[in-house]
Amino acid sequence: GGSPGDTPESYTITLTAERTSLPLNVGAYPVGIGVEYPFTTTLYVNAKKGDAPIPGGDDIFACNTAYGLSSGPLYYLDGKDDHEHDVDDGNGGKIKVPNAYRNITLGSNAGGNSFHFHAEDQAGVATITCSVHDPRANREVSASVRITVGGGAGSGKAASIKAVAQYPTLGVQGNLFNLRTSTAVSAYIWDDANQPVTTNGKANLQGSIRSVGSAAGGARLLKGSQQGSVVQMETTNGVGTFSLSSGFSEGPILVEMVSDRFDNDVTNGIQDPIVGLLVVNATEG
Repeated sequence: GGSPGDTPESYTITLTAERTSLPLNVGAYPVGIGVEYPFTTTLYVNAKKGDAPIPGGDDIFACNTAYGLSSGPLYYLDGKDDHEHDVDDGNGGKIKVPNAYRNITLGSNAGGNSFHFHAEDQAGVATITCSVHDPRANREVSASVRITVGGGAGSGKAASIKAVAQYPTLGVQGNLFNLRTSTAVSAYIWDDANQPVTTNGKANLQGSIRSVGSAAGGARLLKGSQQGSVVQMETTNGVGTFSLSSGFSEGPILVEMVSDRFDNDVTNGIQDPIVGLLVVNATEG
C-alpha cells in the first residue's frame, strides 16, 4: 500500500485540423461552423501527462499563426461577449460578429480545447502552432498543423492587369505653374485566382506609350537605366513600377501595360498578351 507519489511523465501535445485544405474566399464569405461555411475549419488541441489529460484551467494553451499567410485569421466562435463586437445591420440596428485574431489563448477542459481558422482571398499555406507549459520539465511543448488555402486555384500566369498613377494629371515640360512633370506608375498583374503572378527571373511586364494624340510626342517612360517609349521589368509580388515623364504638348497620354500569359516573359516576344491601359493627362496648368 501507500501512495506512489508524483508520476514523472512529461507533457505531450497534439494539434489536428478538421480540414487541412480550404478554398479561396474571394467573395469575403463570413466565418462560421457547419456545412454552410466551407471556408472555415476547426482545430483541436489536446495535451496529456502520460496517458491522462493534463489538469484543467484558464489560459493553458497559446496558439498563433506562426508563418505562411498574412491573411487567414483565428477565431474562438464560443459566443462570449469578449470575443465579439457590434456592427451595423443596415436597418438601423446592431448585430454581433466574431472578432478575428492573429493569436489566441485557450483554457483546458478534459485536456483540450478547439478554435477555428478562416480562409480569405490569399492563397498559400498557413502554419498554426499551439504550445502548453510543462511544469515538471519547466518548458514549453508545442505542435503545429499546416492548412493550405486555394491549393491549385491559380496558374501563376497573367490574367488581368490594372495600373495606377500616383499623379493622374501632369504639367507639360516647362510649364509655368510649377506642376509635376512625372509620376510613378504601378501595374498590378493577377492570375486566374486573383493572386499575384509568379516570376522566373525575367522581365514579365512591358510598359509602352501608344502614339495617340500630340501629348505622346516627347513623353517617355523611365525605369532605371531604361528610358524611351518602351520599358520592361520584372514584377515583385505581382507589381511592376516605372515612371511616366510628360512631353511638351497638352492632352492625354495613353500608357499600355502588357504581360505574356504564355510564359511570363516579355523579352522573347509576346505570344499571348494580357493588356491594361492607363490614361494620364498633361496640361499647361
